[in-house]
Amino acid sequence: MHLRFRRLLTFGFLILATQLNATEVWNGPAFAADPAALRQAAYAVKPDKDAHATVLLNEWYARDYKGVLDYAATLPASDVRKGLTLAAMAVQQGSDAALKKSFEITTDDQGRSNALRNSGAVLIRVRKYSEGAAMDPAR
Repeated sequence: MHLRFRRLLTFGFLILATQLNATEVWNGPAFAADPAALRQAAYAVKPDKDAHATVLLNEWYARDYKGVLDYAATLPASDVRKGLTLAAMAVQQGSDAALKKSFEITTDDQGRSNALRNSGAVLIRVRKYSEGAAMDPAR
């Protein structure tokens, strides 16, 4: 008897759950929402301070190295930007060009070391092992 009640209760919850409607424009069926409502919902989401880094990383993992270089050129200097710039340059133009560029975009040895270390790490993540090894700041 207890088992029947538990099954009935579970079935009742499942039925109730299927009857609930989406309350957010994101939760509705695909392409069913008004495009203006989607734009309004998207504008309501405020980017955080790392939004530019996220866009750069998206470009990087999409293997759009030219896109990384183009977008990074519009951003203020940061460790992430410098590292991804050097990594994209290493893939497109070779490690020597990226190493030369590292002297141009950094002001001191510590900054250059950080940029090279960051670029090496992201190169290794996309299996660009020879380029990643060439970015070793100890070289």
